[in-house]
Amino acid sequence: MPEIITKYPEKVIKVLNGAHIHCGIGDKQAILRGCPQDKFCATPTGELCIYGLNDITQMNQIHSLELCRNMDVLMPLVGLLLVSFALGMLAGIKISQNPKSIPKS
Repeated sequence: MPEIITKYPEKVIKVLNGAHIHCGIGDKQAILRGCPQDKFCATPTGELCIYGLNDITQMNQIHSLELCRNMDVLMPLVGLLLVSFALGMLAGIKISQNPKSIPKS
């Protein structure tokens, strides 16, 4: 049974209730037992669990790291890390070449 991620879970539940799909009323959970009662929806053919962006860590079928697999998310972070490393190296070289920064005993 599907777990659904949405930015607006309350609106999705309202739309499903409007379509006569029972959501958040305490129906029996046969498959999605880990779903919070207020986010659980029962249909004649199955069950749904509606998660908001803040609830991703509670999901059972999808791990939060699986959502970060897309390289479009990771590449800018890797670039930022490399630029930070290069700037740190340059600053370290500059400081080590300056004899005034080393106190003499």
